[in-house]
Amino acid sequence: MGGLSANGRGRYRPSPTKTSLMEPPKPDRLPPLRSVLFKKGRNTKDELFIDASGEYAEGTNQNRLAEDHIKKVVAPYRAFQTVPKYSYRATREEIAENDFNLNIPRYVDTFEAEKEVDLKAVEREIETLDGQLSEVRKQMAGYLKELGIV
Repeated sequence: MGGLSANGRGRYRPSPTKTSLMEPPKPDRLPPLRSVLFKKGRNTKDELFIDASGEYAEGTNQNRLAEDHIKKVVAPYRAFQTVPKYSYRATREEIAENDFNLNIPRYVDTFEAEKEVDLKAVEREIETLDGQLSEVRKQMAGYLKELGIV
């Protein structure tokens, strides 16, 4: 089994390309976070990064992986393939180019673009609300006058 250790600058060394690779934990024991699994005895030197941070069933003190979550994590692992916004198969050259940084977001892009806001529609809604507010203020002033408060 291999592992990584932090050097004095907070970077993890040696690179996984120069250590023996770890066996994956049992699927129902994976924490609900991003995990990097290494396995020796593969025919490729590529590494697979899986972002399973959203794969869990909420529990009382601990979240658990449900059967469908396990299947979703295991499928790209067994196929050892890239799944857009979920897993990425990185070559050792890519990992070296990234200074052996194993942060999963560096490899698995989960960014979702926000939908565009129709500013003209928002402006029209604000004008409508301003008009309604003005009417409510007039009504309120009438009630206060009627009660002799103003």
